[in-house]
Parts: sequence; structure tokens; C-alpha cells
Amino acid sequence: MTVLSEGLNPGVEHHVGDMRNIRLGRVFDAVLVHDAVSYLLTFQDLEETFATAAAHLRPGGVLMVAPDWVQETFPDGWVYEWDREQVGITVNIEEVMEDPDPFDTQVESTYTYTITKSGETTVEVDTHVTGLFPINTWTELMEDAGFEVEVRPLPPNEGGYGSWLFIGVAGYGVPGQD
Repeated sequence: MTVLSEGLNPGVEHHVGDMRNIRLGRVFDAVLVHDAVSYLLTFQDLEETFATAAAHLRPGGVLMVAPDWVQETFPDGWVYEWDREQVGITVNIEEVMEDPDPFDTQVESTYTYTITKSGETTVEVDTHVTGLFPINTWTELMEDAGFEVEVRPLPPNEGGYGSWLFIGVAGYGVPGQD
């Protein structure tokens, strides 16, 4: 993925690390944590990620967090299907999302890929476990990390589901950042 990103974004600095604990030794005006944040499974994961973001933002810097889902709008049992075609290859993808245990902070997305290439069809299945937290958890943990937080809904994507954008301004309530 890094090689692909470097090819698509020449001249942009790339670092491999864990969003929960990487330290680059510099500060920025903004930090974006997009859908990869959905792979955080525990409250501690979120706390560590927000602390990492705070460590990399100047006072007044902005953190934007966009998880795929929040607990209030998670469509348990949702099925989404789409097709992709390239010369000689057709791929049908079906995603089924479900919450096998509504009392924990994890959900499952199972992807079934039906691949037709040169007249032969194969099927591959891949299951992703992602985190699912209520809106209040996102905002409270960001506030605990020293952010002033605003929450905005995002418009639906091509699959028909929308998400939430959590915007935090750094330097509020954390010693040494005021």
C-alpha cells in the first residue's frame, strides 16, 4: 500500500506506523484519520489514537476523524453489492455487515468476491472486524484528549450510507497545550 500511495502521491513524505503510538517529533496544522479508525476495537485504542493526534498538532490545530459507522446508525444485517470490471476480469463484491454481540464494541463485515477471469469463476471470502462506538464515546474521548469537538453528519456515499465527521480543535484542557 505504501508503494502504491507513493506512486499516486509523489513528493509526499510517507511514514509507516501505528496511529495509536507513532511519534514523528513534529507538529502539524491538521491530522486526518479517515476510515482506518474503524479498525480500532477498544476504548483504549481510541484514547491512544487521540493522544497521538494531540501530540502531533499545534495549539489550534484540527483533528478530523471519520469512522465508517457509529453505533446509532449502524445498519445491522445490511447487504451492499457492487461490480468492478477490467479488461478480461469481472469482480462482484457483496458486503454483509452484522453485529454478532450488541454488548461489545465490535462488528463484522464479510466480503464475498466472485471473480470471473478468462471464463473461470472463483470465490474468495474475507471478514473484517471493526470497532463500533456511540457518538458520545467519540466526542468524550476526544474532549478527554484536549480537543474542543464538533460533530457533523456526512452525506451518503454511493452505497447509500453516510457517516459522521468528528472535528477537534487542539489545545483545550490538556496541560501544556493551553
